[in-house]
Amino acid sequence: MIIAPLHVRDFCIEDYEDSNFVKIRKHFHNSNAHVFKLQCSCGSQSFYCFTNEHPDFVCDCSNCGKRIVVYDLAEYPCACKLDEYLELKMVLQEPTTVYPVYEYGSDFYELGADVNAVTWFSVYIVDGGVLQLVVDDETA
Repeated sequence: MIIAPLHVRDFCIEDYEDSNFVKIRKHFHNSNAHVFKLQCSCGSQSFYCFTNEHPDFVCDCSNCGKRIVVYDLAEYPCACKLDEYLELKMVLQEPTTVYPVYEYGSDFYELGADVNAVTWFSVYIVDGGVLQLVVDDETA
């Protein structure tokens, strides 16, 4: 079962053949934290990534150009969203693989298992063959 925010759930996969996914999952996955690999509806797993100081995190598929919102505080009921727009900046000049981690509070199931009630978000990308943490943000 994919436990991820509704706006991104259709693009989240678990890829046990990917050593980076397995490494991140082994370190973070538990009943409250869920690790994924991003995959576009066209099947591509390669993205141009953008973030800002808010921090929002979006990806554009390198194959079809589809924009996927991976993290946006406006989507989460327990988050505080700034009223101002902050410009997105490209993370890398080349496309990369993206591994989002969504964490939920210990009362997740008691409160009705709202998949949009994210309390912490992290995202890793591959830069020059090395995993890099790009965003590490507490939403509440």
